[in-house]
Amino acid sequence: MNFKVKSWLDLGIRKDNLFSSLIFYVSLGLVLILGFLFILKISPEFSVSSSVLAKRLYPSFLVVIALSVLQELFFRGYLIPVLKSLSNRASIVIGIDAALYATLHLTFHYPQILFPAVFLAGLGFAGVYYYRPNLILASLVHIALVKSLTLFCYLKLVSC
Repeated sequence: MNFKVKSWLDLGIRKDNLFSSLIFYVSLGLVLILGFLFILKISPEFSVSSSVLAKRLYPSFLVVIALSVLQELFFRGYLIPVLKSLSNRASIVIGIDAALYATLHLTFHYPQILFPAVFLAGLGFAGVYYYRPNLILASLVHIALVKSLTLFCYLKLVSC
């Protein structure tokens, strides 16, 4: 493994591509939010608050920020460069990252619904990050996605 963290830039914490990458991350965020809304609408047995973790942690905005940033830091900022050092094929790096990301989310109820959905979200996050590495934008999209699910509950757009 050849990956060593020498700077914040190595972890994807950067401002140099902030504006040139913004459209990709905003597009990803909109697709994911609409996709999860669709899944929640067509799967009445699945709800945003269907797990103990969600019931306890989602209301806390600071916890959402911390968990989102930590997940992005590990899965995108650290794991993607490590996987790139092991393989030069984007599809392998993106696929492994997405599979591991989805596996982390198996702690939630209804894995038959959530695992494929989070795997697809992981493909989106990893794909955009692979070509446009920016941990700041990835973390903001992650936070927006999680908080939008909570907002859907409050607005009664989905069952909670």
